[in-house]
Amino acid sequence: HFDYVKYIVDHGQLPPFNMGVETYHPPLFYWLAAAMVRAGADMQSLGEGLGDALRTFKQAVADVRNSVDPEMRTIQAEMDAAQKEIQQSIEAAKELPAAQEEPQKPT
Repeated sequence: HFDYVKYIVDHGQLPPFNMGVETYHPPLFYWLAAAMVRAGADMQSLGEGLGDALRTFKQAVADVRNSVDPEMRTIQAEMDAAQKEIQQSIEAAKELPAAQEEPQKPT
């Protein structure tokens, strides 16, 4: 990843796609890293800091997922129960005798 960032710092543009596997990654991370290097950040400390930020972000995502998933399972169970109840009501309605309409009287 450092070569990708160094290329942006040195050339002011994205590297060619054949430079390496990293060139197929979305470029925002690399543009931000290059801007920080240009502003005077050390590449090693930049990498460590970005790694820490990424780990923190991943943990935040995991925390949100863990808090949302149980609620989603509860909502799904409620929706499944409602669906079953509706289906039972439809089946019960099909078993009722058909209502017969009275013929209209001529006026």
